[in-house]
Amino acid sequence: MVFLHATTGHLEAFVKNIPVHAERYRCHAIDMLGHGYTGKPDRPGEIPAYVEHLMAYLDAVGA
Repeated sequence: MVFLHATTGHLEAFVKNIPVHAERYRCHAIDMLGHGYTGKPDRPGEIPAYVEHLMAYLDAVGA
């Protein structure tokens, strides 16, 4: 299960949701590109950039 925040959010928004779901699913909560602990992108924060960022993360963790 992947928790994705809105464009003004951050992964901490899901802290209370993860434990109950983690009992049954492998859970991931990441900061989307340009938010929280991620670096600022060198291009506009548009949907294709968010998709690329998410796919790179999923590939990196073998999901």
